[in-house]
Amino acid sequence: MHEKVASEVGNHHQLFRRQIDLALRLLSDHVSGRCPQIPFHTIALLTAALYYWLQPIDVIPDFIPVAGTSDDALVLELAFELGAAGLDRYCTFKDIPRESVLPNIPRSR
Repeated sequence: MHEKVASEVGNHHQLFRRQIDLALRLLSDHVSGRCPQIPFHTIALLTAALYYWLQPIDVIPDFIPVAGTSDDALVLELAFELGAAGLDRYCTFKDIPRESVLPNIPRSR
């Protein structure tokens, strides 16, 4: 999956690339039991957003350079916004600077 990130996202959409990497790390840690305290709705949102990204046919086809990943980035951004509390918790747990992956999302309470 990391190859898909490198080949399709490339140097475009740097925030999208960081969010994909974070989502993959979080899901990997969740599956292996290294970070079980993440809410299920955050896990479900990230799984659905990554699944959408992996699909070759979507609203804006991925074969269109640069613009093809725009809808994928939007779906992932929405998943990050809706699952902000769990992502906040994960970033704190892993000591990841929150601003690098959640720049426009208010801190959860």
